[in-house]
Amino acid sequence: MDPLIAIEGVSKVYPMGGGDVYALRDVSLEVQEAEFVSIVGKSGSGKSTLLYLLGLLTEPTCGEYRLRGRKIDGLSDVECSRVRAREIGFIFQSFHLVPQIRVLENVLLSARYAPDMSQQEARKRARELVERVGLSHRMGHRPTELSNGEMQRVAIARALLTNPSLILADEPTGNLDEENGHEIYELLESLHREGTTIILVTHDAQLASRTGRCIRLKDGEVENGSV
Repeated sequence: MDPLIAIEGVSKVYPMGGGDVYALRDVSLEVQEAEFVSIVGKSGSGKSTLLYLLGLLTEPTCGEYRLRGRKIDGLSDVECSRVRAREIGFIFQSFHLVPQIRVLENVLLSARYAPDMSQQEARKRARELVERVGLSHRMGHRPTELSNGEMQRVAIARALLTNPSLILADEPTGNLDEENGHEIYELLESLHREGTTIILVTHDAQLASRTGRCIRLKDGEVENGSV
């Protein structure tokens, strides 16, 4: 069986006036279905670039990326959007909620990328997810009326709306205090136990140690022994 994710010899290069800058350099790795993997490294090591590449938000300069055995690099923007809608949910450090609309409508934003889901189905699932993350009493509130921990819960519910098989989380506890960070991580762990594949970028060594596998990046390269 093919791994869920396989990248081989992937580099991401940004041409600069003083010469090329490598955000990633010759990275090869695999992630199996239902794994919980953390990516760690110092700022500037290439963690977020790798995550965005896996999420089809940026393309590699060279190398190959396969998702479920399908070659992904080189797909059109429309095709990438379809893959993201079907397979991938994103959780970001800064939440990316729309402040002018309420919690339920923020979660429903993901339905725009799921044309096979009816409006009725999407609203029913959104309500269920808001309840699951413990915010049924906040469903009619706007993000400005929520704590950081509550906003991150809304972001997780939004990421789950299309029932993705892969969750990409970029520093999801970075803007949270210790208690809220712990609760968010436990929520991710519960999703993993249900079979969701999770790739977590984090600076928190303690959180990384609790995942099934840790990949360490340094200067855009995978350190020996970390894959």
